[in-house]
Amino acid sequence: MPNEEATHVGNAGTPAFRSFFDLRLVTVVRLCLLIFTGYADAPGGIEVREGLNYNPYFPGDAIAMSRVLFDGDICTFLAWGTEPEYDDRKKMGMKAVINLTGWIASSIWLKRFKWAPIKSRKIVYSPK
Repeated sequence: MPNEEATHVGNAGTPAFRSFFDLRLVTVVRLCLLIFTGYADAPGGIEVREGLNYNPYFPGDAIAMSRVLFDGDICTFLAWGTEPEYDDRKKMGMKAVINLTGWIASSIWLKRFKWAPIKSRKIVYSPK
């Protein structure tokens, strides 16, 4: 948004969530639960302005974000937003598992088939 006022107008009068890249401070699961379990019809006596939705977990009991159609999409995006390096870490983990499996298999082969004749030979001491 070009300025603070345009941000307020675009978000139905509420301030924008500025610290998007600071989402590491927010537990993704907790945030998803607040978003998805909090949407409900406003109880009697609570007036919600037009363009806002009732959600008791947010300040003022109202939130500008509408209820999402597919719950999993927002949680997936928030999880990626908190850890964008997750995919690279997962690929690196798979490479490590494959590499370690190769090392373990080769060490087992070396122990069983290369050392077997050496370990099974019989050394006899015959004094004169």
